[in-house]
Amino acid sequence: MTSFFGQYSINLDAQNRVVVPFRLREELITQSPLYISKGIEDKDTYLIIYPHAIWERLSAQINLYRNLKDVPQPDRLLRKHLYGTTHPLEIDSNNRALLPTELRTYAKLNKKILLIGMQDVVEIWDEDIWNASSKTEDLHKVLTKGAKEGIHLY
Repeated sequence: MTSFFGQYSINLDAQNRVVVPFRLREELITQSPLYISKGIEDKDTYLIIYPHAIWERLSAQINLYRNLKDVPQPDRLLRKHLYGTTHPLEIDSNNRALLPTELRTYAKLNKKILLIGMQDVVEIWDEDIWNASSKTEDLHKVLTKGAKEGIHLY
């Protein structure tokens, strides 16, 4: 499976479509069908594009949550979030993808958005929200903690 990487600044058109950049498009098309859903972290509002194989793996993992203690119907909560907010995503012949209105509203997407390669998925962020949430000092804390645990990226 191919890794998605890079950051692409894109403008939404008047019909709420985004032109998918060539590098992402070529990889996404080979891994279709595609799905788009809300992000799964509480504090951030963004969207996730799942290639088919990743979506299938995620769907299988949901059943493992049935065994969690102290959470009533945890697999149901995940199903409501994932299946209830997911839409098929198609890239048309002009290399555009239509973003569903409810998801665009949830992610507070304005005209300027970012497509972010995140290894096996692609995230879609409003550019201003991404910039506010991407603080260098937070990254430094993560790297410092990892180094103390013996994890080194360089």
